[in-house]
This record gives sequence, structure tokens and C-alpha cells, in this order.
Amino acid sequence: MVFAGDPGFPEGGVYGNLSNFAPRLGFAYSLTTSSHPTTIRGGWGLFYIQPFARLYNNFVQNAPFSPSVSLTGVSLADPFGSAGVPNPFPPFAPVHPTASSTFILPITYQYFDPHWHIGHTRAYNFTIEHQFARNLVARASYVGTQGRDLQAFDEKNAAVYSASATASNINNRRPLFPTYASMIQLTNGGLSNYNAFQFTMEHRFSQGLSFVANYTFSKGLDNESVEAQLTVTNPNPFNPRFNYGRSDLDTTHNFSLWTVYNLAALKSAPSVVRTAFGGWQTSGIWSWHSGLPINVTSGQDRSLSGVALDRGDIVGDPNLPSGRPRAEFLNAWFNGAAFALAAPGTFGSSPRNVLRAPGTFNLDWSLSKTFRISDRFSTQLRGDFFNLLNNPQFNAPGSSVANSATFGKINSASDPRIVQLSLRVRF
Repeated sequence: MVFAGDPGFPEGGVYGNLSNFAPRLGFAYSLTTSSHPTTIRGGWGLFYIQPFARLYNNFVQNAPFSPSVSLTGVSLADPFGSAGVPNPFPPFAPVHPTASSTFILPITYQYFDPHWHIGHTRAYNFTIEHQFARNLVARASYVGTQGRDLQAFDEKNAAVYSASATASNINNRRPLFPTYASMIQLTNGGLSNYNAFQFTMEHRFSQGLSFVANYTFSKGLDNESVEAQLTVTNPNPFNPRFNYGRSDLDTTHNFSLWTVYNLAALKSAPSVVRTAFGGWQTSGIWSWHSGLPINVTSGQDRSLSGVALDRGDIVGDPNLPSGRPRAEFLNAWFNGAAFALAAPGTFGSSPRNVLRAPGTFNLDWSLSKTFRISDRFSTQLRGDFFNLLNNPQFNAPGSSVANSATFGKINSASDPRIVQLSLRVRF
């Protein structure tokens, strides 16, 4: 462990790297010169990712600045005495540590890989676009992004399994015991790949109508999906590739339609009809997309590695027939009997994000009209309808094998239909 001021500590930080060259290349070519042209576009670029400052927050908890002690299987009445370690309170977190500052062993550390550097993404796209009319255009695109050297957090001092392994001797089985307990290293082990076909139809506002319809067919793969602050996500600390699979954010099908339509003002109609039915504006957002992935976990530290993220073992076919009554599908979104607790000393055989949660079909709609009272005053009557069709939006089922009461069952849903009426006065 090297601290600022120690021999070998990197000078100048990690930002003074002149080799972070980020070229960009793009092109556009019109195949025709008519009033309804067809155009092809493409581009490629290399982009570096500046890390968030919050990454550094937990490093202040390292000893001797803020001693942290992690104990397992000890008496709650006397945790330090039963573990045979001195009580670190007080003193706690010496602001100016000296040679006499006490280190409580084993020490938990969060630290940088000394070769850590800024990660990057390579983004590319190719688009064919055709203008059917002055206000109507359609485009089809292939879009891809590759993330490399992304930040990741790895447990570098995980407990090694043995026949005598228990939850209470995790620290004793760590390779660097008795000096170190958990050691979480910030590395450049993050990897991601995203590829998608995107189809868009856009009608720019004219004759009271505007809409954008978009459909995306995509696949996302990575080994860490969330910018979690110093949180390990790989269940198997001995295999960096173990967590590579379907991204937590992967959505295979994603369709959305945004529209705004101004109804006719009916200026020539009688005033009662014009006031009641003319000049209304309606808008809506219709969305339909696949459910997010489900990661089936054991719910217990079956590997006894101290990471406690082991997946379940897959022992059968998790798929169940479609078209079942709602009560059946809520009680068993997937076949729970197809999974079991990971075998002792293992990290689970099921792939990451092996299943998918229920998808979403939703329509939000609004209707509004402005009544002008004078040059300075006007009122707007508005109604907003969220989940207009009152379609159930079910949340993901329980995914922990150890929790048999909720495993595979859907116990919650998003909001039902919500109607919001408002009157706004403008002056």
C-alpha cells in the first residue's frame, strides 16, 4: 500500500496523459439532389471518460485516516473482544496520523490499481435517411458502442474455500490475513458492448400535427452495469470474466411514439360549439419495451468467499408456458424448480441475467385548452392521464433462491391509472 508522499506514489495524478488522443470521423453523402433526397451518414469516435469525484469518497475510510473493522460471526454483546481485536473507539479517525497511530488488524482497504487510467468508449454509427415530404422523414441506423478500460471494482483478498470453511473464518482464509481483510481495488477491468438497429419516423409540426416514432432492436453486454461506489459486482473474484453477460440495462425491443395534435379551432362555428370543442391540444407518449434482465442469486454466501453475490445453480428449464391465467403467472413468473442454491464452494452455474422481467406497455395522454381573457390574462384547463389504459405494469419477481416465499413471484406493480386535472392562470 502506497500513500501520497511515499516513494513510488504516482506524481501528477492520472490526468496528465498526453496519449489520450480522441479522434472523431464523420461523413454525409446525398444520393439524390431531388426535393425528396436520400442521404447516408456515418461516424466513428473515441471518447475518454472522466471519472466521477464521488469515487474518492470511500478512500477516506482507510486506516489510519478512518479505521474500519469488518467482523463476521462474532458476539454482538462484545464484538471486538470475541474476535480478539482491540476496540478502535476511541480514538477514531485521527485527522493527522502519526507514527504512533494504531492500525487495527485485519485492515479493510479500498485503493487504486497503481496502473489505473481513464477508460474510453469507441462509438460508431451508420444511417440511411429518406425525406418523403417537406415535413416527413424516415431513417434507419446501426449504432454501436464499445467500452474499454472502464472502471470496475474487484475484491483482491477474497477468502479461499476449504473443507473447513465457515462464515466465521472468512478473514482467516484470506491470502493476506492477518494484516488485511477485504481489499477492494479500483481497476480498468470494465468492459461493455452495445449494438442496435434504430428505426425512426419523424413528422415535423405542420397542419396541427407532430410526431416521432422510434423502434430500437438492441443487445447490451458488460461485466459491470452500474457506477456503484466501491461496490463489487462480480460474484467470482478469481475469474474476471465470470460476470460478463447480458447488461442489467439490456432492453431487446423498445418502441415509443410521441405525438402532439392541435384540434381545429372551429372559428366559423357558433361560439358555444367553438368554446366547447375547438382549439384543444392533445399529446401523448406511447411506450412498449421488453422487461429488464433478472439475475438469479443464491441469496447466501455459498462460496464463503466474503463477496456474497453467488448466483443460483440452474438445474432445469426455467421457462413456463405463455398464456397462463394472471394469478398463475403472478405466482410463478418462471419455473423456480429450475434453480437451486449454488453448491458449497462454488459461485453458481446460472448465467448472469438469465431471465427477463415483465415488459411495459403504457400510454400517457394529455388534453388542454387555453382560454384568453384579455391581452394580459389567460387560463389553461388541462387534464393529464398517466397509464391511460390502466394496463398493469408488473415489477420484477423475487430472484433469490434462498427466499422461497418470494422466489419467482411478482408481488408489486407500478402505479395504476392516475388522472390529474389542473387550471392555470397566466398573467
